[in-house]
Amino acid sequence: MKEIKEMFWATGFFSLVMVIPVGAWQAFDFLGFKIKLLLWAVYFMVFTVALVENFLRKRGMTWGEIGVSRGADLWRAAGVGLCGAALTVAGGWFGAQVLGFKSSSTTSMEEFLIRQMAGGGLRASLLLAWFMLPIAVCEELFFRGFLFNYLNKRRGLVFAVVASSVFFGLVHYYPVRIVYTVFYGLVWAGAYRFGGGLAAPVIAHYLHNVSCFYF
Repeated sequence: MKEIKEMFWATGFFSLVMVIPVGAWQAFDFLGFKIKLLLWAVYFMVFTVALVENFLRKRGMTWGEIGVSRGADLWRAAGVGLCGAALTVAGGWFGAQVLGFKSSSTTSMEEFLIRQMAGGGLRASLLLAWFMLPIAVCEELFFRGFLFNYLNKRRGLVFAVVASSVFFGLVHYYPVRIVYTVFYGLVWAGAYRFGGGLAAPVIAHYLHNVSCFYF
C-alpha cells in the first residue's frame, strides 16, 4: 500500500530524530546533566515540529486537523488522559507481574535518569518531569497527531488505529517494549478520539511514563 510505504519512511525519519541524541548522550557528559537535558528537549521539540510541519504541508493537512487547537476542552482531555494513563499502567503491571513479560533493556539516557533519581526528593521529581514532557508531546504529535489522522483520512478509523499503534511500537526497538507500546498506542489512539484532540493522549502518555519510574 502506498500509505504504508509513506508512513514507513516518515516513521523512519522520526525514529532517526529520536535515536541521534540517545546514541550521542554519553559523548556530551562534559556539558553537565542540566545543560544536556535542556539541549535534548529543545532539539527534540524543534526537529519534531519541523518534521510534522513538512509532512502536513506536503499532504495538504493543517495543525487544526490533527488536534492542535486553542479551543480544546482541557477538562475533558484531562479526564480522558487520566483514564488512558490508568489503563496503560494497569496493562503494564498485568503484563509484568501476572504474565511475567518483563524487559530489562534500558538506554543510556534512561540509565542516567535512574541514577539521578536514586536520591529521591524534589530535585529528582522535577528532573523526571522535565525529561518526560518532550517525549510525550513529540511522540503524540507525530503518531496520534500526524500519522493517525493521515491514515484515518486515507484508510479509515480501524486501519489508522492499528497501523499507527504498530508503527509506534516499532520505534521502541526492544521486542518486549514493542509489544507493550503497541498496546499503549491502541489505548492512546482511543484517548485521542474521545478526548477531543492531542491534549488527552499527551496527558496519558506523560503520566504513564512518569509512573514507570515509581511503580
